[in-house]
Amino acid sequence: GYSFTCGITTDGKLHCFGEDWEGQCSRPPAVDGPWRSVSLGYHHACGVAADGKLRCWGYVSGQEASVPAVAGPWKAYSAGGYTQTCGIPADGDLHCWGPHSLWKGMPKGKGPWRTVAAGYYHTCGVNAEGALFCWGDGENVNDAGPWSAIDAGWYHTCGIRFDGELYCWGTNGRKAKHIPA
Repeated sequence: GYSFTCGITTDGKLHCFGEDWEGQCSRPPAVDGPWRSVSLGYHHACGVAADGKLRCWGYVSGQEASVPAVAGPWKAYSAGGYTQTCGIPADGDLHCWGPHSLWKGMPKGKGPWRTVAAGYYHTCGVNAEGALFCWGDGENVNDAGPWSAIDAGWYHTCGIRFDGELYCWGTNGRKAKHIPA
């Protein structure tokens, strides 16, 4: 996150430390763990505990810490965006929340989804067929792939195709969605 970080110990305890001006280091008190995973955004964080439920905490003005009422368990999620969070519950649907302006171009009817990664002002997802889709600030990207993994940073994205090749693109202003030739 921005000026904070979180980690999970081998016994499943979640610890966050750093700046806590938005409550991003104050994990939900109702859950002691064990925690399975955690993902950090700009001023918010999300995690999945052993019960499979996704919980988010921290900055809530843009609603990025307000998890939609969707039945879990959650199989993938990313809080990595500036003010957006996306997740994929067990049914494979893609859900994103936070400011709606960052969802422009979000693909509809392309699921079920396998993974998602929220960047600063963009988000990328890989569906069950391995196709890559990126949306948000700048141009949209569609690439048949197949892709096995994806992760988005502030102004860049990296992905691994099923052939094992790593591709990274971005850092060209806010249009961090151009797949290299």
